[in-house]
Amino acid sequence: MTEQSKKNGPPGKGVKSPQDAPTDNGARQAERLAVVVREMLPGDVDAVAAVEAQGFSDPWPARAFSSLLSRNFTRMRVAELNDEIVGYCVLLMTSDQWEVGNICVSTGVRGRGVGAQLLDEAIAAADSQGAEAVFLEVRESNFPAQRLYEARGFFEVGRRRDYYEHPVEDALVMQRAAPGETRRDGRALSRA
Repeated sequence: MTEQSKKNGPPGKGVKSPQDAPTDNGARQAERLAVVVREMLPGDVDAVAAVEAQGFSDPWPARAFSSLLSRNFTRMRVAELNDEIVGYCVLLMTSDQWEVGNICVSTGVRGRGVGAQLLDEAIAAADSQGAEAVFLEVRESNFPAQRLYEARGFFEVGRRRDYYEHPVEDALVMQRAAPGETRRDGRALSRA
């Protein structure tokens, strides 16, 4: 990732601050909301940008989402609740590796499974396309997001120093290998 793309949005931003992440770690199933996860459409860009602005200290502009919609290497999904967009996920694809470029949930529905549903859909899409690995970045202080990712089979594989701004903080690079693969420490990965 270049310094320029880190500052200007795509491809790949990760979850940037403690309030940025979906906070469901699987423990709050009784409160889980039933959202509809669907493909992001051009008419969704303004609503997605509004969710982004709620969740990130250095949000992507609407034009970044518009640009990504026209790219064949992206898969963009939104979560709807009562016809309102309450979250989104951006996946960046190569032939065998995918990256969760961004995932964000509206502040009013965090901790109620929306982020988990978006992430589960992203993982299922990657698995169905034969992805050998899925990567993401997350702020090292964003423990709720890290718990969610770990619950879905992600594990830390690296660190990007001073990756985030506002405030400056390291990013943890996390990976989820394909089902049936093993982690570097030899432990088998479980399917989410």
